Amino acid sequence: MGAFGNQILPTIAAKNWSEFWQKWNQYMDWDLEYYDGADWVSVKSDLQVTKTYPNPHLCKLTLKFTASQNANYRLTFGINKEALSYIHREAESCYSITYDDDTMLFDWNDVLSIPGIVITHGVQDGMFWWRARRNSVPLGAQVTIDPIFGYDTLGSSGKLISDVIMGRKANLSSGLSTDIYATNITVGLARATAGTSNVKCALYLLSDSSLFAETEERSLNLTTTYTWYQFKFPTTPKLTDNTDYVLVAWADSIATVYIAYVAGGSVGFRRYQSQTYDGFPSSASFTTTNDHPSIYCTYSPLCDGGEFFYYFRK
Repeated sequence: MGAFGNQILPTIAAKNWSEFWQKWNQYMDWDLEYYDGADWVSVKSDLQVTKTYPNPHLCKLTLKFTASQNANYRLTFGINKEALSYIHREAESCYSITYDDDTMLFDWNDVLSIPGIVITHGVQDGMFWWRARRNSVPLGAQVTIDPIFGYDTLGSSGKLISDVIMGRKANLSSGLSTDIYATNITVGLARATAGTSNVKCALYLLSDSSLFAETEERSLNLTTTYTWYQFKFPTTPKLTDNTDYVLVAWADSIATVYIAYVAGGSVGFRRYQSQTYDGFPSSASFTTTNDHPSIYCTYSPLCDGGEFFYYFRK
């Protein structure tokens, strides 16, 4: 289901994000229900909601659903705070909702691609609500929306990736019975001095160190503070479940660029190879060592390349 937050740093960097998330977690709520033939019955135990905060201004939301009933289901999100405005923006499934001096951009592109899904939304008594409904969900059906594999803790130290391909091994074990696809790679980056650098990411197979898929290349305005950056795959590659991959990032040599990492661990997670930037080698010769580079891959059961975001911005 992606994340809610703003992946672009806000203009007011001094915003108290801890207080902000406390506020919105207080006002936002959700319910999952199934229809028993007469009434809608709440069954929140069928849905596991996981929230992580990879950036102060970004909350990542992952939903894992397992149907305990053979029935129609509906998932409802609501905000118990009066909206000042509700405006269509940019795309069919992107709306902005303003409360006080905060604006939430609500985008549900990937959810539209789920077969049989029906989306409704609006404002009632001044309160915003959003609902996804699907009929005839079979008993035991499982769906995980926008999960990740890799390491999503943003480290405070760094390892050089200028002319060094750097990343970590990660096991994909989704438990899903459907096809799954990589949508993007997210990596924590900083520069020795603020400025622009070219960066891109890739997936390698751990079994033979062969290049599996490359992301887009981005020209990033990096700062000296470690920050998450996302790199999309031009075409979403189909992944193999229960498989070990190596997630890597690579930067040009214009300046010193670092990937964030967390030190520790006796298991050799980190992989690296000195390589002059620009073309990923078809087969890598990685050196193995410890530590945990901050890099993860988002995947989806649907090959749509989209994500479902709440965006808050000042």
